[in-house]
Formats: sequence, structure tokens, C-alpha cells
Amino acid sequence: MKGKALSILILACTMWISCKTSTTSKCGPCPEYAQVAPFVNVRIVDKTTGADLFLSPNSPYKFSDLKVTGSVSGDAVDVGVDSSQKDDRFIRILALPSQTFTLKLASLSADSLRVVIKQDSPKCCPIMKVGSITLNTTLICAPCSYSEAVTIRK
Repeated sequence: MKGKALSILILACTMWISCKTSTTSKCGPCPEYAQVAPFVNVRIVDKTTGADLFLSPNSPYKFSDLKVTGSVSGDAVDVGVDSSQKDDRFIRILALPSQTFTLKLASLSADSLRVVIKQDSPKCCPIMKVGSITLNTTLICAPCSYSEAVTIRK
């Protein structure tokens, strides 16, 4: 029994050392930014005045009037409001995995937002990024910046 335990301990130590050596010599630890999920920023504004339709205090709609569904996520889409800047508010949609989102604000017509996620391919610490965004049938960006904002005009 003592010999078996010693063999297991030596095997575990050997595996730990080889894992530790292979990751540190090749890459080292990944920075925190490499673990950030890709989001898409969306504004919904009046097509003639450019006024925000639901995130400003005097907007005709409330955040609760917005329904977002995903072709993969269904009703379980992670949507939040970024209101860190008083005059520059938008919704943030977690865009993982690639899918088509349907955004419907109250009784207004629905919009389709196709988001394609890609993974960059460095030797270490791959990062998920928004590769392209299509609003209805219009390509918004390809490739996209990390803070790409989509404006929907109603």
C-alpha cells in the first residue's frame, strides 16, 4: 500500500511539473482582458430627431418595453443598460455564441441583429471578438472594434 501511494504521489508531481513547465515556458498566465466576453452596444433612436427612444428620462418608452431574443439563446439573452455616461446610454447584449438577435421595442417593428463571433488565433491567450455585425440586411462592420456601437433608427 505504501509503495502504491508513493507511486501515485510521484506520478501526480511529475504531471504537475510538466503542466506547470509547459504553460509557463510557452505562454505564462493570460491577462484578465483575454477573458472578457464580447458585447454589442446598441442605441435605439428616433429616425428624424436622433433622440433616444427609451434610455433618456423623457423617452416615450421604458427599458421594460424592449424584448430581445436570440436564435441560440432564445429568451435568455443577457441584456443590460450601460448608463455610465448621462448623455451616452446604450444597451449591451452579450453576443456569445454567434447568433441573430431580434430586438422589438413595444409595438415598433422588430429589427434583426446578426452577430458573428470569431476567436483570434495567437499562440497564447486567444480572445473572443465580434467579427461582424449585420443590422437587418446592412453590414455595420467587418471587422468590428471592441466597442462597436449599432444605432437603430425608428
